[in-house]
Amino acid sequence: KGRAARAAKALAAAGDVSLEASNSKVRHDGGTCVTYMDANGTEYTVNVASMEQVNNQTGTCRCVFRLSKPWPMWQFAPATVGCRYHTPPKCVAIALEERFRALHRDGGDSCMAHECRSIAELDEAALWKLVERLEELLKEKNAHTTRQQHAYYMPAKDF
Repeated sequence: KGRAARAAKALAAAGDVSLEASNSKVRHDGGTCVTYMDANGTEYTVNVASMEQVNNQTGTCRCVFRLSKPWPMWQFAPATVGCRYHTPPKCVAIALEERFRALHRDGGDSCMAHECRSIAELDEAALWKLVERLEELLKEKNAHTTRQQHAYYMPAKDF
């Protein structure tokens, strides 16, 4: 097991009640948002309709991804370029999946274009939001490609 699991097991064995309290720090609004408090005390809100995570103190926004492998897996985009994707705690992932399924059961969709069924049906504000998001995705893709090319052409250094 991982370091976090071993630490949690040790706390539970010592009779620390904060382990049970950590699960109660995840809540949802009955709609598409899940709010949780991270281990360091930072509160985040994740909207499964817009697939974004927002830090409630700083307002920093990250993209959220749902991968459908044999089972659904949730990941948060890194805050800094070149870092790894983050996997949320299990209780958060369960709440996100529950809200995601409720959204789709109610006929909602995570993509704005699918929600309106065609781009022609978007109003001007929604269309600008879609264009801005596509520009952000293109910039991220170009930055990733540039990093890969840079790493490929960098000569190896002898230490």
